[in-house]
This record gives sequence, structure tokens and C-alpha cells, in this order.
Amino acid sequence: MAGLSGRGNASQNMRHFLQNSGEPLEQNVDDMLNSVHRFSSAAETEQQEMIHLAIERADAEGGSGPYTFPIRTDWTLHRGNQEEDGDDWYFASGSWSYSQTGEITVGRADDGGWSYEMETQVHMRDQYDWHGADDENLGVTIPFIGDVDDEELAELARAGLAQEYTMYGASAPVVRTGSHDSGEGLDEESASGPGTR
Repeated sequence: MAGLSGRGNASQNMRHFLQNSGEPLEQNVDDMLNSVHRFSSAAETEQQEMIHLAIERADAEGGSGPYTFPIRTDWTLHRGNQEEDGDDWYFASGSWSYSQTGEITVGRADDGGWSYEMETQVHMRDQYDWHGADDENLGVTIPFIGDVDDEELAELARAGLAQEYTMYGASAPVVRTGSHDSGEGLDEESASGPGTR
């Protein structure tokens, strides 16, 4: 069992579940990106892929640009892992889906390579629920109640004493600038925003 004390996001989400309103609850995606390294790494890899794709598209145009392309990625599943993601976000959401939107501008540089500037936001969505009968038999320690396992939490919702709800959120903008040379690849000059290093 994991206690929720000191796990702000997990505590917030459990409290909302027990309040039984069923209203959607916004999540702190900036904190997700800053706290869950596997998540920020996956988002960064996707951003680098979008930069390569934009440069390929600009190269195919045959001119020097600048060319601006919209960004809207498919929803991708981040599968939670307690050991790697930490207790807070693992118990706050477990697994969640994410997508990115924004735009990227690329232009031909004086040396024949390409320069780029990309701004994206990372979006997340998930359903807060307890499935019951999970192989891992998850559970939490709730203050003044004690240890409650996955099946008992699922039963609270089935009995109408707690209510599942939609979690959603969007990060602050992530901005990346740099250049691309066919021989050197990407050379990132700056990166700012949640999850960047």
C-alpha cells in the first residue's frame, strides 16, 4: 500500500474521486513533464521527429522558406511504471494518453542547412478509475480510513459513494530552436519549457 501523504497530485485526484462529483479535473502537465523522466523523454523524442519531418517537407518544397507547418500528433499511451515514474503520478493517473499541438518554422540557413523554431504544448487525458482485481492488487492508505485496495476503491464507485471522472490538461509552451545539417544532424541551440533540460 502507498500512503498519499506528500503526494500532492495523487492526493488531489483521490480527494476529487471521493467527493463524488464526477466533474472533469485539470492536471498539472508541467509537473508531469518535470517529474516523470520517461514521459518528458518520450515527448522530446516526438518533438525531434517532428523537426526532422518539417525539414524533409521544407526540402521537398525546393525553396529556402521560411515554411511554417502546424503540429498535431496522434494520441499516444504513456504506460505507467511505479518504479520509474514515482509514486505521485503513478497513483495520480497511472497510465495516460498524450498528444502535442503547435507549429514549427524552418528556413534555409546561409550555410545551406536549415534553421528551425518549434513551439508545442503537450496535452494529456485519462479517466480516473480503479479497476478492481488488478494483477498488482494496487491500493492506497487514506488518512483516517487506512489501507484500501484496488477492488475496494472500485466498489466505492459501483456503490455510488465515489465517482470516476475525466482528467485533462495542457503544458506551458515548449520552445526549441536550432539548426540541421545533412551531415551533422540536429544541433539544438536552445530549449525552454517544462521537461526540457
